[in-house]
Amino acid sequence: MNKKFLIIVVSFFFMSLSCKREEVIQPEPVTTPQTEYYILQGTANPSILFAGDDVQRSIIKVILKSYKGDPVSNVSIYFETWWDYTLKILTKNLAGVVQSEQTKEGFEKCDIGRFEPRTVDIFGVVGEAKTDSSGTATITYCGPNKWEARDRTNWSVTSGSTIYEYKITINNFYIKAYWNSDVFGEIYSLIPIKIIIGYI
Repeated sequence: MNKKFLIIVVSFFFMSLSCKREEVIQPEPVTTPQTEYYILQGTANPSILFAGDDVQRSIIKVILKSYKGDPVSNVSIYFETWWDYTLKILTKNLAGVVQSEQTKEGFEKCDIGRFEPRTVDIFGVVGEAKTDSSGTATITYCGPNKWEARDRTNWSVTSGSTIYEYKITINNFYIKAYWNSDVFGEIYSLIPIKIIIGYI
């Protein structure tokens, strides 16, 4: 085989590869449908309640919409009270002398105040309201008076010769609003309310 013929064959080979590359059909971009989700937003008016001689009320309003902005109507929204707290436990003898002290931080559901309208479950007071055509649900939260607030945050237990005193400081207080979706599970919003406890 002479050099001229070899050059022609090699050139033809690379041209053939080039043509084959040009004929390769690129795959279409893979697209997936947008993930569906819902948004629950809420407000409290007023957002500060004073626990005094009388009961003060706050209007809790939530709006449930899809990610497209479409309202979700005629579903039940449930309401609970939650707090972020510091619990101090004092251990005393019968003479009132402190033997030990413990501190615990926590965030959990609590039973303080009430909702109108309301239902009662085994874990405490729960409110319920249906969303309207705009996806809005409204309920009234009735805050505690100062005696209820004291009973929920200060108590003692005597066991034999030992007294256990418990005192809760409310760091943050929330109304938890949530919708139990059959497909997406619990969708919730935490709505802050400040409770100021008056002196007794």
